[in-house]
Amino acid sequence: MKGGQGTRREKAMQAEKEAEKGKKRSRWLYDGIILLGIGLLGFAGFGLYGRYADRAASEQLYKVLNEQYVLPPEQVLTGEAGSGSGTEGGGSLPGGVSGGDFPAEEEEPEETPWNHMIRVNFKSLKERNPDVIGWIFFENESISYPILYSGDNVRYLRRTLDGKNASAGSIFLDGGNTPDFEDSRNVIYGHNMKNRSMFGKLKYYLQEKEYYEDHQYFQILSEGVVYRYRIFSYFDVEETETEMCRVDFTPEKEFSDFIGLLQSRSVRDTGIEVGQNDKVVTLLTCYTPGKRTLVNAVRVDSYEIETMQQKQEEQEVVQ
Repeated sequence: MKGGQGTRREKAMQAEKEAEKGKKRSRWLYDGIILLGIGLLGFAGFGLYGRYADRAASEQLYKVLNEQYVLPPEQVLTGEAGSGSGTEGGGSLPGGVSGGDFPAEEEEPEETPWNHMIRVNFKSLKERNPDVIGWIFFENESISYPILYSGDNVRYLRRTLDGKNASAGSIFLDGGNTPDFEDSRNVIYGHNMKNRSMFGKLKYYLQEKEYYEDHQYFQILSEGVVYRYRIFSYFDVEETETEMCRVDFTPEKEFSDFIGLLQSRSVRDTGIEVGQNDKVVTLLTCYTPGKRTLVNAVRVDSYEIETMQQKQEEQEVVQ
């Protein structure tokens, strides 16, 4: 009997030991899962912070570029048109009546002419990066960025004007184009960012029916000239439709047929006529996975920039 009782006690003790080992293994497993979860959360958090910091850095860069190298309308008019004439506040009026005897009439602010909306200091900007060839500016939207050109479509895809890696990259002209915007068709690339920076707002042409009405015009500034473009078609294409990105057109009829293709695929019939001798610019960005958005515009005007300094130099030569 004693022998049997001892055996049962030993078995019971052995079972308790096994149970305790099982509990320890469970705790280790539980602790391991907790630590793994914390690690994954930390890794994900670090990734989210990295993406946020990346976007924030790009936004700050382009904000600074606009502040340092772009002149607003009031400075453009002052620098090019010279000082206006007229009577200031308390000047004399006919009959010896002082202007201060009447309350000032409220005048509606004059609309800034399209060709005096902004100017860009390309000389200083090119010292920062000689690959800068122009500046794109939407007249009624917060799209205002330098345009770069490297002769390929890779260098500035994920790289800023200062050469730093960034998911937003830069706005750049197709490597197959010449960097003077005089090709029959110029293709300009920009990312569709979630914070709507770069070309992130181009999606509105497809998503909002009335968006086009107030956003038909944009400008491209280059050294000594500003071009105005009017959007005549917009649509999305499959990523595999590489022919929609072509920039090489030799026969005039070939380009005329391509213009017809751009018009026929447009989401909206804008009624804008485009001829085979016109200059077309296509803004291209990603839309959804596997698709790209094309916004096509035709050059409708141009303006040669003459600064006040140039005018003074010309006057000095004449004198």
